[in-house]
Amino acid sequence: KFTSSADTIIINGDHLKEKRGDKNYSYLTTKSLLRSVVGQFRSDIHINKFITDTIFFKFDRKITRIVPVKPDIDLNFEKQYLLDGKIELIPAAVKISGPHVIVDTIKAIRTLHLEYANLNQSITTTVGFLLTGIDTALQIEPSKVLVKIPVDKFTEASITIPLHAEHIPDSLS
Repeated sequence: KFTSSADTIIINGDHLKEKRGDKNYSYLTTKSLLRSVVGQFRSDIHINKFITDTIFFKFDRKITRIVPVKPDIDLNFEKQYLLDGKIELIPAAVKISGPHVIVDTIKAIRTLHLEYANLNQSITTTVGFLLTGIDTALQIEPSKVLVKIPVDKFTEASITIPLHAEHIPDSLS
């Protein structure tokens, strides 16, 4: 058993073989990889065998879609302050690219959670996306959105205004 600080082994795909009956799957036998993989390690390291005899690869058509961004924001305001309009996201939609089987199922991208307490002024910030449960093969452009939260003071008051009527007939006064 060997572990290395190298996190990547380069595999030449020229000898991929298509799995019968499924054009999306290809494979390589580890026996055919042995020589090229050994050459990527120091000369004092020897590889005797791989635990598995075959490495499978799944390929899918890459597609790109535009999907809306859904904010995940909790707001709490100071007394007499409220949201003054709609929360604005710039851009309101992002471009996602990746395998068709994954991209086709995504209806929207959620932002990371933002939470603000005792708000008494408008906020502008940038936020990334919640990628939990989303395949790492996806690309999202842009990687962040600008969030504008308009906040204003709202007051409620009662006032008495004296009215003076003019040009009223004597019969109505």
